[in-house]
Order: sequence, then C-alpha cells, then structure tokens
Amino acid sequence: MHIAAYVLAGLLFLAAIGSLGESVGVGIFYALLGAGLVWWGKKRSSRNRAESKLSPGIKVTVSRGRQDNKLEEITDLIQDITDEFVFDPYISPNGRFAVIDRDGHFEEDRWIKGKLILVDISAKKKLWSKTIDRPHNSKVANNGSVLVEDWQSHHTLGGSVIMFDESGAKLWKREFKANVGSSGISQNCAQAFVTTLRTEYEPHNTKLFLVDASNGAELWSRDIYEKEGAPYESEFSGDQLVAVVKTVEEGVQRFPFDGAGNLPEEYFDFSFELEVRQRGLAAVLLPKVKAMLGKESPEIDQANELLSRLNVDELSPEPKAQALRYIGEVEQLRGNLEGAAEAWRQALGLNPNVGIKGRYRSLQKRLES
Repeated sequence: MHIAAYVLAGLLFLAAIGSLGESVGVGIFYALLGAGLVWWGKKRSSRNRAESKLSPGIKVTVSRGRQDNKLEEITDLIQDITDEFVFDPYISPNGRFAVIDRDGHFEEDRWIKGKLILVDISAKKKLWSKTIDRPHNSKVANNGSVLVEDWQSHHTLGGSVIMFDESGAKLWKREFKANVGSSGISQNCAQAFVTTLRTEYEPHNTKLFLVDASNGAELWSRDIYEKEGAPYESEFSGDQLVAVVKTVEEGVQRFPFDGAGNLPEEYFDFSFELEVRQRGLAAVLLPKVKAMLGKESPEIDQANELLSRLNVDELSPEPKAQALRYIGEVEQLRGNLEGAAEAWRQALGLNPNVGIKGRYRSLQKRLES
C-alpha cells in the first residue's frame, strides 16, 4: 500500500468530519474522495506485489503478464482471507498452501512481536497464526509444514529456525550462536537446511547444516565453502540439496551434495577452471605448489605435477622466477643438486629477491666441494 495515499485519505476523512457541521455535501465529498484514495492505494500495492520476485514454489508456465496476474490474484486472495497486508508470500510447490511473515517492531518503547500465518489457498481459509519475535524467510512444503527463521536483534549474534506442521504444532526448534544466513525445506518435507554466518563460536561459524525435517536431528554439517571451491548458495532442487554457483560466463551451475555432505569432483573441476579464467594459471597454481613444498613432509610429486601444467618459458619474469624457484626445490628434494642449482640460477637472474640467494650459495659450495 502506498503510505502517502493513506495519509492523504486520513486527512480527507478528518476534513469530512470537520465539515459536517457546516455543510453535509462538502463532508460527503471529502469522504468519497478519501475512500477513492484508499481504493487506489490498495490496487496500486497489489500491482507492486505482482512486480516483486515470483515465489520459488509457484509454477506458472504462461507469459510474464499472466504470471503477474496469477501472483496478484493469489496475493489478493491471501489478503482477503487473512485481513493482513501481504507482500511476497511463499507458495508451496503444489500451489495449495501459502505462508506469510511479518517482522517484529517497536512502537515507541514497546516491542510488538512478529506474526506468522499459514493459509490453505484451495480451501480459502486461514489455518493458523503464530506470534514470533522476528520471523523471516518462511517457507511451506507440499504437506503444509512451515519452516521459519527467528532472527535476533542486530546487537546479538544468534538466531533460530522453527518447524511447524499443518495444524500449527511446533515440531522442533534449533538455536544457533550465529546469525542465520539462509534456510530451506525439501519439496517432500523430508529434510531442511540452515546456513549460518560468521561467529566466534566455531561449531556454528559459516556452516551448512542438513537436518531431518520431522524432528530437527542433524544429518550432517560442513563448512559452507571449500578452501579451493567457488562460492555457492545452498537450496533444494525438489528434494535434492544442491550448491548453486552463479557466474557471468557459465550462468547458473548446480552441484548435488551426497549423503555425507560432500560435493562432487565436478564442483572442484569447475571451481578450478573458473579461478584460472579469473586469475590466470600461474596465479592459481604457484601458491598451491608453495603450500605443498612447505609442509613438514613435502608433497613432492603433487607439486611437480602442478608445475608441469605451466609453460614456464611463456610466463612473465616474476611468476617465471617463482616457478623456477619451486622447480629447483623439487629437484633438490629429489637429490638432483645440479638441476636445482641451474633452476635457481635462472630464477635469481630474473628476480634477485625471489628468496633463494642463501640457499643457492650453500648449494654452489656443496657442489664445488
């Protein structure tokens, strides 16, 4: 609803009341004008709601204009059923249920809790309403089960996720010592997921949790991002939890989690190729080689395999010097001292500050003796 229209309508109603003592006709005129503004505001807000993003559960296969009309029709129906202002409702995939939430807020110094409402669209009736401090991102499955995030104030790191069944009975609640980042429920309501944001409490620090939707029991949890993986968002594709990677070049790519929360090799291959396109092969491989050779038990063969992917002669001086340094380290670890010395000599010729002057001198003396 447009607030300005309602404010003006309120002023017109006040003017109408004030004019009744002097002229009934003028009072009626102001009242009709105010009512017209209320009607216009309601229609305008319905149109704006239709322009908002289509809820993930809605399946409409007609044109964009018909989609807007369908969403506007559903939104107006829910608004009539609940007698609440409705914005961006979440519709179950089968189109039967809708859930809406309203955040809590202060009225002067008094806290007013938020509201969560489930509607049966096919039966055109409100099933239940709950008061929750700060309900957000509510979702409903095909069986009418509702998942909702209950946020805390911005002064506190923490939040919870609650599941209700179709009757409004609370099935479970999980609390986190971190802000909730996202959540979702599978189409068949067998599983739910929750992601958390950064916090000092390590068990809840940037985690992805998969839980049993019937009782909230944890099935598995994992760090949201792999150290060598592309950033992703988690969502259900039907009943399968997937990692969604969005790129300009490739568009949207989805990679399924397995039963233990692991991502497939295709995800890591895609992540590697994406990073190479963005940063270049040398910039991606050389830090990995450095980490492998710097371990207490150096991973010589793995480092050499990565170095073999580089065409060293085509590199610019700085990365070429780094590559030659690591090639020398691999040869030294393998016992090929002459090969190590030659690689380091070339590296120092390109960049005297590549970090091996002392080691090169020691190696030369060893070879001379």
